Amino acid sequence: MTHRTLRTVRPQDTPEEVPPRAPKAADRGYARRAAAVQQLVKEILVRIEVYFRDDPLAIVDRQEGAQPREIEDAQSYFLEKIGHARETMREMAELLRLSGGSAEKRELIRGELMALFVLVESLRPSQDSERGPDAGEETMRSIYMAIDALGLDVINLRQRLK
Repeated sequence: MTHRTLRTVRPQDTPEEVPPRAPKAADRGYARRAAAVQQLVKEILVRIEVYFRDDPLAIVDRQEGAQPREIEDAQSYFLEKIGHARETMREMAELLRLSGGSAEKRELIRGELMALFVLVESLRPSQDSERGPDAGEETMRSIYMAIDALGLDVINLRQRLK
């Protein structure tokens, strides 16, 4: 039976600096997409933060008797989580070595279209969780057709960007 030997690094050994490799095309594409997502996330977090600062009641259930302390606690919690999300995005940018420059417009548009598609699909009432609006069968059919048309428009726009 042969035993494999494992090479170990002694504490006094200093690892050689590995020169950074030239990024492959796939890496550059991922970096562009990540930069666009980072920019979109920053913008969304800013908008959410403004909502929370402008109207702290917007983040608590509007039940009667909401105490000012509960509102403050909820606002603090949300603002803390927004700060954490920003820090996480910053750390990810460092890991990916993203520059602080603006993201490529094409990738930003792709990200916006993806978000738009998710929003449009969220209009579709699911069979098990919600009935949808109290409307007649013909109106509901028209609503579903409109949602399908919007979704197809977004899909076609995304395809055109490729």
